Amino acid sequence: MNTEHLLLCIFPAILLVLMLIKIKIAPKGCIHEDFLSLQQCKIMQGIAAVCIVFHNLSQYITNYGNVWKGPITVFSSLGILFTTIFFFCSGFGLMQSLKTKPDYLKGFLKKRMPAVWIPFMISNGIYLVWLGMYFGKVDSVIDSLICFFGFRLLNTNTWFLVEIMILYLAFYFTHRFIKKQKNAMAAMSVFVGIMIIGSLLLGHDNSEMGGSWFMGEWWYNTTIFFLVGMYVSKYYDKILAFFKRNYKWLLPVSVLLFLVTFGLEEYVIRVFGYYKEWEGHPGYGAKLITLVAQILTCSFWLLTIMLVSMKVRIKNIVLVLLGKISLEIYVLHEIFRFFFTYEYDRNPVVLFTWVLVCSIALAIPLHLFQRWLIKLITADKKKTDPEYMTPEKRILEEEKKKRNRKLAIGAGIITLILSGLVISELYVMYVQPKVYYEEELGILADAKVGDVIPFGTMNTDYIKSGDERIFWLVADRQGDKLL
Repeated sequence: MNTEHLLLCIFPAILLVLMLIKIKIAPKGCIHEDFLSLQQCKIMQGIAAVCIVFHNLSQYITNYGNVWKGPITVFSSLGILFTTIFFFCSGFGLMQSLKTKPDYLKGFLKKRMPAVWIPFMISNGIYLVWLGMYFGKVDSVIDSLICFFGFRLLNTNTWFLVEIMILYLAFYFTHRFIKKQKNAMAAMSVFVGIMIIGSLLLGHDNSEMGGSWFMGEWWYNTTIFFLVGMYVSKYYDKILAFFKRNYKWLLPVSVLLFLVTFGLEEYVIRVFGYYKEWEGHPGYGAKLITLVAQILTCSFWLLTIMLVSMKVRIKNIVLVLLGKISLEIYVLHEIFRFFFTYEYDRNPVVLFTWVLVCSIALAIPLHLFQRWLIKLITADKKKTDPEYMTPEKRILEEEKKKRNRKLAIGAGIITLILSGLVISELYVMYVQPKVYYEEELGILADAKVGDVIPFGTMNTDYIKSGDERIFWLVADRQGDKLL
């Protein structure tokens, strides 16, 4: 093992040391009853977010595990284990809140959705400027709007945010409008099943731009654990009682089964996998076998994590912070990975350092901004009778109205400009070609030798986007044939 491989081991080693600080092991015969509390779930998500950074960077520097870079290479195969934790904690947290908080669903959309939607939009904006415009991947107003609002993902890692928002909406509508919880859970199960099957059937996105929704195995190979989290919450007392009664044999068996199924899953990926597809052969059989193997592996992984958490509590100020900014770390790290690979492509240690430091450092102000924005959105807007307003209050209210009018006018102007640009592009894409075609037919019919005539379009000016008309010299004419 060379020096670089040893230095790369520092990063998971630092995370492990952080996990050991202030660790608390339950006495014999006891467990930590709060092993799935909100704070503990957040801490698990924080650790998982950092491990996902390790996973994505490891995939990059090892060419998806094909180039050995020491023990860090193993992380290129572990991504599904950490996304499992995110999905499970999300589903579990929703059901726990529904069970314990009165009228939880009334403010659900205002409180829960912005926490995911705001980082998603910030990521889309940064990627649109950086990758879309600067590197020329997006060259039209329509594509810019599609990418900005996330209907096509320039940062493909934000697939998780898209999916979790869809699952939040499904949870809200099923539990808001279906009165019996049993039926609501059944409806949610059907919805998740349709998501998984539909995504598997869509296959991979092989378009030039990429980033289409639900196209790729990462969209569905761990989704089911959102549902698992909901069911664990629903039957929490029974599951906890079962764990307590059978803990002595359950933990070693779950560890053993995880190791066995993980080895089997790695074999299945090599033999079958999600990429046994070509034209006329979607490879559904291989994908289904691989999906089953991965679900089994993640199930025993999740069981092991829960059982260990019952005995071992990891909690300190750093882990609590990572838990609070876990989603922001997940969103931002790919932006920095993309940026720093241009500078440190040949030095993985420096690349790991910069991506981790910058992702965590920027995640903190982004999290604070997101909290402020959510507070602003969800604040109760109480109307005060103008007759009972103080003069100062009346002045502030008038200033607020003026500011809102200016914002509304500005938003209207921007909307009109964008609408004009979109209409112009639609005209160029769908109407102008027909106009040109009709015109060119008439010109071709009357063309004489020596004439310069337009025929067809092509992007000949790479400074500006869009196609220009091509002009041709008529060298010869024989009947209805032109050279």
